[in-house]
Amino acid sequence: MPPLYIVGSPIGNLNDISQRAIDTLSQSDIILCESKSRANLLLDRYNIGGKTLITFREENKKRITPHIIDELMQDKKVSLISDAGMPSISDPGMYLINEVFRHSLEIRCIPGPTAFASAISMSGFDCRESVFIGFMPRNSSEIREMIDFYRARETIIVFYESPNRIIETLKVISEEDPASQILIAREITKIYEEYIRGSPEGLIQQLSNRDIKGEITVVMKPTKLEESTNYDTRLVQILREEGLGTKDIASIISKYYGIPSRSIYNEIIKDKDT
Repeated sequence: MPPLYIVGSPIGNLNDISQRAIDTLSQSDIILCESKSRANLLLDRYNIGGKTLITFREENKKRITPHIIDELMQDKKVSLISDAGMPSISDPGMYLINEVFRHSLEIRCIPGPTAFASAISMSGFDCRESVFIGFMPRNSSEIREMIDFYRARETIIVFYESPNRIIETLKVISEEDPASQILIAREITKIYEEYIRGSPEGLIQQLSNRDIKGEITVVMKPTKLEESTNYDTRLVQILREEGLGTKDIASIISKYYGIPSRSIYNEIIKDKDT
């Protein structure tokens, strides 16, 4: 029986698709997509018609997946695409893929572009040690903890961010790691494609008076954060008396001493157990 095809689609410019991907979609019986309108733009561009399009999203993945497994078992050729880039990165494709493996069915990759890999290439940073985290957390304390975690490991952080939140995220980064270097990649491969690089504060100044639109990928090169727990331990008791828990205490001390909150948290727990 045919495998499930995971097909990369363009991230902006519709010309950025391989001939193999076009051939695979042309030969498919069923194409799973996030949005039928977005899928039809691509299919119309390459004169691919007569396909059964099925919307596959987070809210319907559990209902649709058993039907797709049945279709594969009946020798139907099924392809999964996302609105942009490779499926199963920021969409529910991983659920379907896990079910395909669970049923011992085959799977094939038809690779294509991804925004985060493109941004890494354009950053000029040494990204051999890097991590893609999807979207940055909304909570500022969680952003700080994540930054500290990867600073201690000298790891490049790559993430997606919305135009409405990019300034606020940069402000948190500026407070936590002001000497870091940031690349903002906006609208990759599209008409208004743009790359700007600098310190968090410098980027805030550049972007504050602009109407920011489009899809944004951020590559952050953090400064090295030494794994040190050199702080006034009396603060722990003072903050405990204020009714704060260990996690909040670690976060506060981390902010003022520039020490990873995870290190402080572990130190507090260790002292508590001894």
